[in-house]
Amino acid sequence: MNVHIPVQQLMVVDPVSVRVGEPISRVRALLADHPFHHVPVVSDGGGLVGMLSSADLARISLDA
Repeated sequence: MNVHIPVQQLMVVDPVSVRVGEPISRVRALLADHPFHHVPVVSDGGGLVGMLSSADLARISLDA
């Protein structure tokens, strides 16, 4: 990988995301159906408030 490539050339412009109030089952489904390991969480206004990863979901499953 060329470490000098600008981030803009690698980033996804319109990423799949979930809203703050959506159930965890939606995140599980997205991670199962797509080749990514992180899902952005956005507010109702569309601003980024966090990220959920497959590791986060595994930790939640272990805690239950």
